[in-house]
Amino acid sequence: MPTPIVDANVHAVVPSVTALLPHLPAFWREQVATTAFRGAPESAWPPGMPMSRHADARVPASGPPGSDLALLREQVLDLPGIESAVLQCAYAIESIRNPDGAAAVAAAVNDWLVAEWLEPEPRLRASMVVPSHTPGAAVAEIERVGDHPGFVQVFLPIRSAMPYGRREYHPLHAAAAERGLVVGLGYGGLTGNAPTGVGWPTYLVEEFVGMAAVAQSQLMSLVVHHRPGRRTGRGPAPRPRRHVGRRAAALRLGLPARRRRGPAGGGPGSLHRRGGDGNAVRHRARALRARGTGGCAVTTLEERPAAPARTTWIDCDVHIAMPSPAALRENLPEEWRERHDRYGGNPFHASLYPRMALGAARTDAWPPDGSAPGSSLPFLREQLLDRWAIEYAVLGPIVRPDQAGMRNPGYAAALARATNDWVVREWLDPDPRLRSSIVVPVEDTEYAVAEIERVAGDPRFVQVYLQIKTSAPLGNRRYWPIYEAAAAHDLPVGIHFGGVGGHPSTAAGWASYYLEDHAGNAQTFQHQLVSLVCSGVFERLPNLRIVLIEGGVAWAPALVWRLDAAFERMHDEVPHLTRRPSEYVADHVWFTTQPVEEPPDPRSLARVFDDLPCLRDRVMYSSDYPHWDFDAPDQVLRTVPLDAALRAKIMTGNARELYRLPR
Repeated sequence: MPTPIVDANVHAVVPSVTALLPHLPAFWREQVATTAFRGAPESAWPPGMPMSRHADARVPASGPPGSDLALLREQVLDLPGIESAVLQCAYAIESIRNPDGAAAVAAAVNDWLVAEWLEPEPRLRASMVVPSHTPGAAVAEIERVGDHPGFVQVFLPIRSAMPYGRREYHPLHAAAAERGLVVGLGYGGLTGNAPTGVGWPTYLVEEFVGMAAVAQSQLMSLVVHHRPGRRTGRGPAPRPRRHVGRRAAALRLGLPARRRRGPAGGGPGSLHRRGGDGNAVRHRARALRARGTGGCAVTTLEERPAAPARTTWIDCDVHIAMPSPAALRENLPEEWRERHDRYGGNPFHASLYPRMALGAARTDAWPPDGSAPGSSLPFLREQLLDRWAIEYAVLGPIVRPDQAGMRNPGYAAALARATNDWVVREWLDPDPRLRSSIVVPVEDTEYAVAEIERVAGDPRFVQVYLQIKTSAPLGNRRYWPIYEAAAAHDLPVGIHFGGVGGHPSTAAGWASYYLEDHAGNAQTFQHQLVSLVCSGVFERLPNLRIVLIEGGVAWAPALVWRLDAAFERMHDEVPHLTRRPSEYVADHVWFTTQPVEEPPDPRSLARVFDDLPCLRDRVMYSSDYPHWDFDAPDQVLRTVPLDAALRAKIMTGNARELYRLPR
């Protein structure tokens, strides 16, 4: 006897708005008859697209696939072992901007599901549709039909105007929970905002593969949000928790620290302890959390002995900054100083979340003179280069024209030029262990290419530096001249965490918390990698090399698997690709470790290198100094069971080969 099967995702398709007329109020029936209102589109996908219907599915005599109950019985319900099926009606209620119209059509769809599907076929259950973009009306619809035994969940499209964890949606979740209904987040959604955090993709295969990243954003939103005042258990309400200050955090971790007030321009008072080194305190914070003492942001480093002199590392992500805002002005060309004083950068503003630490820095990373973390070469030598016997460090300047001058390309170009000259003068000339990234105004390719041409002859510049959040996906042809210039000079293109592109941080809108924004950058990396692969830029430039910096790595195998599978079905949409996406990733893409994922079982991370074998030659160590989530070189991947050869590649070999670093 076959194992009983419940098919949890069978689509029921509204054939046309006329099918809903018997269930619509008189006013909206009149609107359909006398105006251009025709309800919502069933799908944004072209009907002939492979993902729109199964290749073996027969089309009903009238109506689109999924609109005929008799065919559903034949092709699904009557198959051996099928016990029941849950209908999903992806009717895009969220695309109807009139809130009353959206509510009326949602109610009509649910009544249609009952009349045409649930009542004739007892093996069916269904997800109710609701106007998800108007949560109050959604609650009313749940209350109207939520007690019908045929409805087992509430359907929400995965793409939404706001992340579903936001408080505006809490009444919707509560209404579903009170009736024992599941909330199902389904593929799709027509909200009007871009399907990625960096704008609209070019190809449908990008959007299809990228939907998984949207699901990740929604999951994070649901996890990190909470309902204010909600309590479990008995006893008095707990006192509100205060944010753990840096000094309190250091004391809780048992770390010696003293308060020091920085001079004007150096930020407020901060903790400072000379000679801080060793493992990032996040490992100790984790142990404290396990004992119930709570957690905190990384504050400083534990006191540890210096690294053995025979051990050296190559650090692929070390941040430097100008010591003060005045220093930025001093490094600008004279003709731009007055403009800088009067107007500033006029940027697209970022998601302004409180950071985990002042300046996103370790609290022991402030130099003795109170200047900004990462602004003092002697202090960098003391805390990183000498302490850890760093053979080479690749610098990533924190002053970035994409943030400070995107909307004025001339100012952005002036800032890029000033930054690169400052790097040479203050960092590369004094210390031969340092290499740097070329800062460019990414949103104006003419200026960006000119800056690459100006400084690429200096071998100490080893890559072109972009940020992951841009105004369009990086596979867009507007950016190709940058890649062409980099490839012509045999320079990799490093794409780093952060940036400002003028879009919400996720395809489901703006996140609410820094935790969402910080962890959610991994989804932006995924969108950008898919864009680069599908665009064909690797076909055009066979020697182009891309480095994904500070975006994690454990997500890469699953993304590549999904992209390969979609490519098999949708290759005709991207005929310019002559190889599988996984082959382009293997040949053209590198990753840095920080912030490396840390699963409870370290063996899970080791298996990533088996799941995507090219990573053995493509992952490189990075510390992210001086930021709060710094990874010390003797601790990163310490508990992960890697063979000695692979560990050596990650810590030195892969970077030496990519950046052409001499021994």
